[in-house]
Amino acid sequence: MDWEKQFLGLALASLSMISIYLLCSIPMYGLGASIAGAWGNILQNFFGMFVGYTLSLAYRRVKP
Repeated sequence: MDWEKQFLGLALASLSMISIYLLCSIPMYGLGASIAGAWGNILQNFFGMFVGYTLSLAYRRVKP
């Protein structure tokens, strides 16, 4: 798969996850707390990308 397509998919998935979390938390906590909580969602997203990338590298080494 092309690197550009992978990056586009990753960016769209990240944007959709963060924005859906933000929109769903507004009715529960209010706009200010939801915006403050978005930083945690961004960090969660980056951590998930890091873990997924390292697992994919490990899988490529083990795969026959």
